[in-house]
Amino acid sequence: MKNEEKVVGIVGLGLIGGSFSFALKAYANCRVLGIDQDPLVLSFAVEQGYIDAYCEDTPKALSECDIVFLALYPKDTLAFLQEHEFHFKQDAIVADFCGVKGLFSDFHSSRFTYVGCHPMAGKEVNGIKNADKDLFAGASMLMMAEQPDLEEIYRQVGFSRIVHTTPAHHDRLIGYTSQLPHVLAVAYVMMQEFSECDGYHAGSFKDVSRVARINEVLWSELFCDNQEMLTNQIDALIQNLNRLKEMINHNPEELRETLKNSRLRMEEKDDRG
Repeated sequence: MKNEEKVVGIVGLGLIGGSFSFALKAYANCRVLGIDQDPLVLSFAVEQGYIDAYCEDTPKALSECDIVFLALYPKDTLAFLQEHEFHFKQDAIVADFCGVKGLFSDFHSSRFTYVGCHPMAGKEVNGIKNADKDLFAGASMLMMAEQPDLEEIYRQVGFSRIVHTTPAHHDRLIGYTSQLPHVLAVAYVMMQEFSECDGYHAGSFKDVSRVARINEVLWSELFCDNQEMLTNQIDALIQNLNRLKEMINHNPEELRETLKNSRLRMEEKDDRG
């Protein structure tokens, strides 16, 4: 099937779903159908040209889509898949954009091809009014299985790297690269000094605190759905902080060597791109 013949459905028109639909309209040749529980969001998406049309009859809309992307919160995604499994078009491709994957390990369908995916892109703000057609430019897309039709679309909307992984490996590394930094940022702004630091901060403060401007509903769900991986990494971070504390108090030479090694590791990573 040629790309221009495909009907692509986007379920959940928030920041990610809205940006993805916007990017599809801008860069891919397909008809985009929006599905969202908020009629105002659907009307806005049509007015802005982010989608071609919407249908408030969800089963009917799903039955028309060759490919469906689910941009919902994790538990809502699983509930949607279970509720509408037999409303999807026979042999459709269905992908979710959730930030955890272990939650879906037991889900399988004989009706459609299901692929867990996770776009490595976002903002500190939410909602379709913050949608950006170039949000995914140069980003990585993590996929739990190979699927050529999806990969073609991802490259069309700007993803520069497709990474194939497993749910367990995904959740461990996302715990480290995404969830743990959010935990760190929240812990940082919980400190007493946060309310006293106006005029005292510059780039370092902004770098550490930026993602503390957090969507508490989504991120509390992500943290708890990845509980084992994330709490193990919190323990490891605490251990490293305690090691640094010990060096600061008793071993400045080891501290300097540790800081040097930190710099060298970052420079090596920068060189790898």
